[in-house]
Amino acid sequence: MNTIITNIITYSKFILKELIAYRTYLNAFIIGASINLMSGNNFPGALAPYIVPVIVQAFSKSSVGYVQE
Repeated sequence: MNTIITNIITYSKFILKELIAYRTYLNAFIIGASINLMSGNNFPGALAPYIVPVIVQAFSKSSVGYVQE
């Protein structure tokens, strides 16, 4: 039980680091704007193309960092 809590705390440090990083939001903005413009929506369009990349990037980068540690 103690190792599970330790692992969660360690992983949360990585995910917080990615959620604070400005490049995560810059990439999500570029991806979201591209998806909205290609699908014919006006700027800013739907919110999902902006939110999903933030979540995917944060979890994938933090998982890689956690595994490498």
